[in-house]
Amino acid sequence: MRCYDLYMNMVQSSPVRILALISCTLLVLLVAKILAEYRHIGALEHAVQLEDTRVIRQLITAYQKTYLDIFIHQNITPDEQNLEFLPLVAVKNISSNLAGMTGEKIKVRMVSERPRDPDNIADPLERRAIDYFHQDPGANEFSEIVKENGEEVFFHASPLRITASCLPCHASREKAPDVIASSYDSGFDYRLGDLYGILSIRLSHDRLSERGFSTFFIKAAGSTLLLGLLFLGGGLVLLRRIRRDEENYTRELEQVVHSRTASLREKVKLLDEYRKVLDESAIVSKSDLAGNITYVNERLCRMTGYSREELIGRPHSILRHPDVSPELFADMWQTISEGRVWRGVFPSRCKDGSTRWNASTICPIFDHSGTIIEYIAARYDVTELIEKRQQLQRLLTTDTLTGLPNRYQLLLDIDRLEQASLLMVDIHNFGEINDFYGIDTGDLVIRELARLVAKLCRDSHMTLYRLHGDQLAILYQGPWRADQLERFSHELLEEVARKPFHVNDNEILVQVTCGISYKQENPLIEADLALKQAKRHGRLVQVIVESGDIRKVLEKNHQWLRRLRDALDEDRIVPFYQPIIHAATGRITKYECLVRLIERDGTVVPPMEFLPIARKARIYPRITRAVIDHAVQVFADRPCDFSINLVCEDIMDLGLVEYMHEKLLQTPLAGRVIFEILETEGMENFNRIQEFIRDVKQYGCRIAIDDFGAGYSNFERLLSLQADYLKIDGSIIRMVTTDEVSATIARTIVTVAGKIGICTVAEYVHDEQTARLAREIGIDYLQGYHLGEPRPRQMLPAGETSAERGKNG
Repeated sequence: MRCYDLYMNMVQSSPVRILALISCTLLVLLVAKILAEYRHIGALEHAVQLEDTRVIRQLITAYQKTYLDIFIHQNITPDEQNLEFLPLVAVKNISSNLAGMTGEKIKVRMVSERPRDPDNIADPLERRAIDYFHQDPGANEFSEIVKENGEEVFFHASPLRITASCLPCHASREKAPDVIASSYDSGFDYRLGDLYGILSIRLSHDRLSERGFSTFFIKAAGSTLLLGLLFLGGGLVLLRRIRRDEENYTRELEQVVHSRTASLREKVKLLDEYRKVLDESAIVSKSDLAGNITYVNERLCRMTGYSREELIGRPHSILRHPDVSPELFADMWQTISEGRVWRGVFPSRCKDGSTRWNASTICPIFDHSGTIIEYIAARYDVTELIEKRQQLQRLLTTDTLTGLPNRYQLLLDIDRLEQASLLMVDIHNFGEINDFYGIDTGDLVIRELARLVAKLCRDSHMTLYRLHGDQLAILYQGPWRADQLERFSHELLEEVARKPFHVNDNEILVQVTCGISYKQENPLIEADLALKQAKRHGRLVQVIVESGDIRKVLEKNHQWLRRLRDALDEDRIVPFYQPIIHAATGRITKYECLVRLIERDGTVVPPMEFLPIARKARIYPRITRAVIDHAVQVFADRPCDFSINLVCEDIMDLGLVEYMHEKLLQTPLAGRVIFEILETEGMENFNRIQEFIRDVKQYGCRIAIDDFGAGYSNFERLLSLQADYLKIDGSIIRMVTTDEVSATIARTIVTVAGKIGICTVAEYVHDEQTARLAREIGIDYLQGYHLGEPRPRQMLPAGETSAERGKNG
């Protein structure tokens, strides 16, 4: 469009102005062409002189090669007569003859860093060229136009490097021809590829410049005349054309104006449609720079209850809700005053005092100079969304069964406090209520208990929560009194014990247990520990005032967990092997793998110190896996049977069972493996244990029931487990020599086991008298410290077999 406007201005200008414009254009083009010609002539001069110097360089190089061919390859020894033919000597004469023959000022020199002749000493310009080739070993030429003695000279240099043909005269002086060695003191000790000098060529630049500029002036004059004639003719034609087409361009301009006007009307109409769409979909208002309302749409009036007349001219603060902080409005005004868009969600106050939530976008409007002239706000009513979110927040923090705040809300409230006191309430054996009356009745019992506790919470500093299941909690935030919650718990216990709950026509007696923590940093943890201690010790109330002992227990557990993990990672969980003796022959037929922890200092830690922690920390299967790994290594070359102890967690761990398949069951060792399972282990997972036993027996493994007699001693369950061995509990074996009842129990177990085809093992055989009585009773195998202590792998005899061992006392 700018070109078009310029052209129209030309049409409307006088002929004098048009011709002036054409003249200026001609002058600019002429100057540009002359500059281009000048640069072209200069480039040609440089190219011609560079080509001339290259031809001279090739001539000198050809002479040097010819010299070397004659003197070196034809074994002509340099002497006083042919010394003048040396390239460094002859090039001076060649330079003079070449200048005389061509009529040009030409000077050719071979100069060296270590010249043999004063004529070959490099001047400063040549020295600079030599330095250039040292800095850039890959460069092949150096050229420059310099001023010497008031005359411009084109200087060209090329490197001279030592070749194999140069070495006879330029290597060591001792190997040089006699005439060279005796005639010169320098120019020796060069190596192949060394730079020993340059070929320097100087050409007169002024004479070439004179010829070039003569050509340049002739071309420039011709170009000026030709362009002048062309532009003069073109200007006249253009002037006649402009005059002829002036009316056409005017009509065309009118059409453009008409088209643009129609387009502008269409855009205005489209903008009006956009405004209508915005008015129908959003709540819109405009205000001046002071914040006074200048426009509102119908949707804003419907939302707020104000009419347009009530709003126009009033400040926007008429809609400001008292809950909105001054900081938010300050941020909004700062943002839009700086020309930026502000977005946010805040409540607005309606005419009737109700609240509506708006998601607002406020934009500054600028004029053509970039100055803010007004503000437009587009709002969307998100009241329903905010209320839903608030409802979800209530659901997140409220128990649906009782309507009380839940565990999540309790954690939020505790997080605001540095220390807090907490009472936890738990229904004793609530699972039995669910099992007997049903879950629906159980829920009603929880609701009734919550109602009763809420009724007793008369202190405004107490807040009641339902945690999970049958647990309630009371957070106390008032002035601390040591017996405050304890007295409340006794009151609660008395109220619960006074009468049963009436639920669904059932009278249900309820007993509760309480745990209390006073002024603790982690009251929920401490109160829960107190509740568990109360249950463990059969108390109704347990109070923790100072949690130092519990913290010590927790810290000790964490320390043990770290020690166990480190020991597992460092392969310091290992089995010790205790022999099991055949009672009749006195020979070792089996070993039991008994786990030990070896400290870094070599101290052996017995299993009762760390296995309970391992079970609670859920890392017991890792210990069993370590025992399996070591047992496989030990008994791969020992034909004895060996037993590995398993607990319910091992059998329930599918990854460990798969590992046992890989390491034991699907190997030749399977027929020598005995899995020992405690009699009291896994009552709640009895079906899974049966399934595991059926699986491993398919591979030839055997099953031993450990500590038999310490639990239910159920022979029917024993038969369902398909046991191969019964290991009679040590508490019975230790007493057989002094207690007739223990001896009778042992005889009964042996008799019944024998009738159903199960072998028996006496554990904890601690002296010879016990061993003798065990044989008399008919026990098949003996095990105990009297017969052999658990020993590490290093103390087991290599390749020990049952036939090679007698009684191990």
